[in-house]
Amino acid sequence: MSRDSSDLCTILVDEMYGQLTSRVYQALLTHGRCSLSALQHRTRLSSHQLRHGLSVLVQQHLVYWSTSLTDDSTAYEPNTTAAYNLVRNGKYVKITEDRLGKSAGSMISHLLLLGHARVGDLVQAYGLGAHHDPTSKTSALHGIPNGVFSNKMEENGRALHDTQENVQIIHQTLCDLLQTGLVNKVHKSHYRTGADNRTEAERLTPHIDDCKGTTKREREALWEQAIQDKLEEWKHGTTAETKDIAALKKGAKRPLEYTEELSPHKRLRLDPTLSKATIASTGQDYHNNVAYPGYLKVDLVLRVNHAKFAVLMRSYRLVELAEHKTCMTTAKVYEKVLHLLEVKMRACREVVHGSTEEDEENDPTAPEITTEDIVIAIPEPKELDNAFGVVEDDGTGDDAFDHPKKRRKKGAGGEEEVKVVRDSSENEEEENEGKDEASDVDSDGNASEVTAESDEAMGEAEYNPAQYNLPALSLSPQHVMVRSHLLSLAQHPMGFLKHIPRNTSSPERWTINFRRLINKAKGQLINHIIASRYGSLSVRLANILAERGKLDEKTLCSMCLVREKEMRNRLTTMQKAGLLELQEVPRDNARVASRTNFLFFFDQDRCIRRLLDECHKTMTRLLERAAVERENVKGTLEKAGRSDVVGKEDQLLSAPEQEALQKWRDIEERILGQVERVDDMVAVLRDF
Repeated sequence: MSRDSSDLCTILVDEMYGQLTSRVYQALLTHGRCSLSALQHRTRLSSHQLRHGLSVLVQQHLVYWSTSLTDDSTAYEPNTTAAYNLVRNGKYVKITEDRLGKSAGSMISHLLLLGHARVGDLVQAYGLGAHHDPTSKTSALHGIPNGVFSNKMEENGRALHDTQENVQIIHQTLCDLLQTGLVNKVHKSHYRTGADNRTEAERLTPHIDDCKGTTKREREALWEQAIQDKLEEWKHGTTAETKDIAALKKGAKRPLEYTEELSPHKRLRLDPTLSKATIASTGQDYHNNVAYPGYLKVDLVLRVNHAKFAVLMRSYRLVELAEHKTCMTTAKVYEKVLHLLEVKMRACREVVHGSTEEDEENDPTAPEITTEDIVIAIPEPKELDNAFGVVEDDGTGDDAFDHPKKRRKKGAGGEEEVKVVRDSSENEEEENEGKDEASDVDSDGNASEVTAESDEAMGEAEYNPAQYNLPALSLSPQHVMVRSHLLSLAQHPMGFLKHIPRNTSSPERWTINFRRLINKAKGQLINHIIASRYGSLSVRLANILAERGKLDEKTLCSMCLVREKEMRNRLTTMQKAGLLELQEVPRDNARVASRTNFLFFFDQDRCIRRLLDECHKTMTRLLERAAVERENVKGTLEKAGRSDVVGKEDQLLSAPEQEALQKWRDIEERILGQVERVDDMVAVLRDF
């Protein structure tokens, strides 16, 4: 891990959880995997302070830990991915509010603050619909609830007493978050590194000699597949848990072993006069609700699923790219397609056993969706009708768009000449059709095989139903218009969609090759960065090197049509910046500079790593600048943050203090906006 990345993670932890946790986290970043005694020796902290800092880091999933089975010693290791994701907390809340409403966004905000939480604790934190007391312990720990729940609690100046309704709202929100994959169940594997999970999976999997298979290679393949299945089960939840989550919306019926012992508890909870203390006294009071529709177990521990949020962020980025390349209406259709595909995807980079990420042509992780599903998901907006223009048959041909001189030359021949030309062209088309029909029949009168490439192979999305003996479809106007947008996306050079024509066994389908699409987006982003720094000539130079490979200076001058002196300056500047690489190939054993070939080449992976380091350094400096500006107005911020001043700044703050506070807010907004834009670049280059 680079120094810039480690500094950024340390600053983010310090901003969110304080100096003690950042000190422990920085020691783990510097020294790597450490035991408790070694960590205490390197941080110079007391045992109480160290354990407190580690407990906060473990609660927030910022530290991996694993206990050895041999000597019962526990080792700790930093989780840099979770530390960097702290900068995206605001994006997660905004995305959740756009998809599921403010109540779900408030729930995600609390889970991000707590790291992970039990369902019963979340229900108690929101007050269960009883009157909220600001002086209670729950208020001191969790703050005043906001969003939909606070609106439910206070209506017309009085507290609501319908406890069961509030409980159903909270459980329904959690069920929606679980079904969309924005939260998932906490598993012990989430606290272990990938290597520790692999070791544990190998320990639990039967030995390779016990696997079925006639040869050693078959047994090894079965053993490896069993390990990968175990790791996927830990990462995304077991099969039984997945079925339970999917059955929440359906409203699971009461089990057959339902007895009268559970009946009194159910009737008591439906009583609106039941007090909060009676319901929330123990976890056992809620445990009986497991059998009822829409209720989760109170002991279920949930956390935010960062991998699913990366999928949603990628969709937002692709919609912006489609809107920039096509139009707003087509981008809205593409957004609906991405929303339908998100349900079938758990992460941006799902690795299938036996496939490689370098395979751009065939993406086995790309799901498919039919045209009917897309048409059903899209309502009938008026924008679709006016998105594509229709040329009316008013006798206006291509000649109307010719140059005036060319039209005069064509008009000199008169209309008769044009008519003769049209008649001759029609006769030629009829003769060609007759020849094609005759060529399909051999001398015996049997149809011969036609070996012609399909339209899809030539880049066109049209298909002939008669080729598969399929009946012609009568499409509605909305169906035709939606399909026109989909075809325009499939035929675009960026390749936003991939068209799969219908056949006898399956209907017309669409999919997205995310690997190829994201690679093109990365290339465009790199070209934009190079153009903003060094000009368009440098972009042309990088593209030639990426396409042709390693070239010397003279060859580049002849291909780019640039003078040698200017070419040398460009190559030197980009090579020092780390965007180009240089290889020396001596022509003899003397290794003299005059008899050495200097070959330049462009490595996209190295360039991406260089740009990521620069992005991390930029974000670090921006956050440091924000800390300096905050320190300058520390007294004013402390005064404005007091409970008796919040909402009354105009009355209780002086004019200079109000001016300083407004200036700080403007500076903070600009800095955090720039951090967000840099994070968008990091997401494209690394996460998507």
